[in-house]
Amino acid sequence: MHLIVGAMPIIRFHGDLHTVPSDKLNSEQVRILCTSLLESKQVDEKQVDEFERNGYLCFGLIHPELEYFHVTLYRHRGSMEAAN
Repeated sequence: MHLIVGAMPIIRFHGDLHTVPSDKLNSEQVRILCTSLLESKQVDEKQVDEFERNGYLCFGLIHPELEYFHVTLYRHRGSMEAAN
């Protein structure tokens, strides 16, 4: 999933990118979604500190029923954004 301020969410399905039909995301919506990823039990405090310090973090999330997801959180123009 790609969470970008000013764009509709984008998901990757079988290698292809697809826009999710919805309103464009604002900065607060993206911040809430990105913060929920940082607050997951799979991200430790050291990683959160790294993101706060550098404005960039790559990590993995494992969903028992789906698969492994590589996530990149970053700050862009003062807002949080995410891609996988």
